[in-house]
Amino acid sequence: MNVARRGRFLNSWQSYRKAGVNIALGTDTYPRDMILQMRNASYMGKIASHNLKAATAAEVFSAATLGGAHSVGRGDLGRLAPGAKADIVTIDLTGRDSLRYGPVRDPIKSLVDCGIGDDVDTVIVDGIVRMEGGKIPGISFAELRDAAQAAGERVWAGWQEWDPHGRTAEEMSPFSYTLQN
Repeated sequence: MNVARRGRFLNSWQSYRKAGVNIALGTDTYPRDMILQMRNASYMGKIASHNLKAATAAEVFSAATLGGAHSVGRGDLGRLAPGAKADIVTIDLTGRDSLRYGPVRDPIKSLVDCGIGDDVDTVIVDGIVRMEGGKIPGISFAELRDAAQAAGERVWAGWQEWDPHGRTAEEMSPFSYTLQN
């Protein structure tokens, strides 16, 4: 998504796959939502290729799991198999209090086409439950968001000191609408 925000995209999902390029998905900026990244990759792959069958749900799901593991040389990640790490994520495909999913016939297609990160219910890393019922023990998302906002405010206030051209945060990333005092 970060690439698409800047008006760029992969030329063709199929051409990279045919050339044997390992395609991996990740996220290093907001929104940090791998499920949304899968949907964006699927849509952008279809648009760039002018092909409805490009970047299928199975392909982008594999890129988000096996592709990432392959890119870092970790055959013990990204799959459920003997000898692999016991990393498991369970997803609530009900949409909770929404009709976002509708009827689910193919769970992977439904996840890629309709899911969001908030649908993650349980995360198990190397056999240890790290999230259950959508909650991470000992973590307050409200406190974490407040701390992140405060850190962002400090960064934006000192942006000119970091930018080699002395630009402000507003010059580098203008507000959607002009703020009035």
